[in-house]
Amino acid sequence: LDPLLDVLICLLGDNPVEILFGRTRMKGGHNPSCGFTEFLTRVGSSMNINMDTVYDHHPELEKAPRRLKLVRGRDADHVGPKQWRGEISAGSCDLKQCWEAGVRTAESILRKHSVSEPKSFAEHFSRPNVDLLRPFGGKYPALSAENDRFLASTSPTDPSSIDMSINPVSQFDYQAALDKAQSVATSSEPHSVFASIDSDGRVCHKKTIVRTYFDMTQNIHSSHDRLQRVRGFTIGGKTWEREDVDGSTVSPLTHFMFGDLFATFLCYNGTHLGLALGRTTLIKRGLPGSKSPSMSAIPLAEINLPTSPWTICGQILSLIPLETDGSEWVWDGKFVSLLPKKKGKSTTGNINVPQMRNLQFSVSSRLIEPIALDDRREVNLSDAEYIQQVVGSNSEREKTWIFPNKTLLSAWMRLKDRIENDSTLHDKLPVFAAVGDGSFPYLAAPAEGYQGVFYSFSVVDTPIYAALINRQACRVCGKSVKDTDIQTHMGEHIRKSL
Repeated sequence: LDPLLDVLICLLGDNPVEILFGRTRMKGGHNPSCGFTEFLTRVGSSMNINMDTVYDHHPELEKAPRRLKLVRGRDADHVGPKQWRGEISAGSCDLKQCWEAGVRTAESILRKHSVSEPKSFAEHFSRPNVDLLRPFGGKYPALSAENDRFLASTSPTDPSSIDMSINPVSQFDYQAALDKAQSVATSSEPHSVFASIDSDGRVCHKKTIVRTYFDMTQNIHSSHDRLQRVRGFTIGGKTWEREDVDGSTVSPLTHFMFGDLFATFLCYNGTHLGLALGRTTLIKRGLPGSKSPSMSAIPLAEINLPTSPWTICGQILSLIPLETDGSEWVWDGKFVSLLPKKKGKSTTGNINVPQMRNLQFSVSSRLIEPIALDDRREVNLSDAEYIQQVVGSNSEREKTWIFPNKTLLSAWMRLKDRIENDSTLHDKLPVFAAVGDGSFPYLAAPAEGYQGVFYSFSVVDTPIYAALINRQACRVCGKSVKDTDIQTHMGEHIRKSL
């Protein structure tokens, strides 16, 4: 034993156990009770994993009990180590000196109260069967001399006869295990975000494995139509708005479906149009924001018609060049975020700069070009180390898409020609203030023997620019209205509805 260590009597009681028990129940919030499995998880989190570390660094966060007085000895276990003062190291206490000082104090008290001179303490406690627990001899209080009948009779065992080979702990080489752990930690082997899940060599992203095992809410998705799907009706009595499509007649060759990829143009800074590849998240009949039914698939032949009523909602893919010559583009697993267009000046004269970033945008189906399955290929990141290095090892996706440059170039030429020759499409282009995050617009930097490619062009001093800055489509009737007249125009709709 180390005589320099402090002896804290307050820690010899049950106060640490009570604190642990309180933290364990606190982890449950409104449901403090728990089963055995949940109890193990809470105790592990309440001990030296999370809460002890947090409270050690920020003791002001812990709402610990506080006592103003310490009168009764039974409350000594509720005193913290910081409340003890003086020399409390084990080496500072001499038991013999303490005993002799106690004897002198007791004798002085007896003489003070005119008690006859007692016998010597040393002589009194030298007699057999006499000690501090039984100062007058006899039996120990509350102890019986009979054998406990609940204890089984055991015979003494010779320690030398115990076979230590059956205990794996006694054969464990701690130094060898430490050397192995240090060699693994200092090895230069590349870390992979994938792990094998069966004997066939199938791999899965480690985050997916952890989420599958520990996230109890992974199958609970946010849905606005769950009540209708599960119970067949809604609270308001509304009918099922999504139009059914005959599954026997729907195919990727004839229909544009939910989740398909498409190309379109959008204004990302007020003066330039950029080619964007998006993934469909919603197909609606009518203008965005209207109470129109959603669709799971629409015919490809109706997408680009002048009377096409469809609105496509999607997310823009963040693409980076896979090769230095821009021959192929790869999705880095992220979606582009865009800052919405400024609304103008507020009543205080300050310009309202929007803080929200849109990951989803809406565009008329007349402005999209579907991307067929033959125009892209899907790859598994675990099977392509070079692609994984380009995308990044921290990508949360297990698969990605690769697009040949001819796919982007073909969509660029067809969409640009369509927009320049049809003035009715100018005010239907999505307009944003700036790019928030992601690789957009798509750019392949120039290199030796390669002039580079930039899928963006300026619309300044063109009819497209005039339509972008002066007008916007009414979400109620679809009419093109000037920005300065939109408030009056919406007021007319409100007046007619009264």
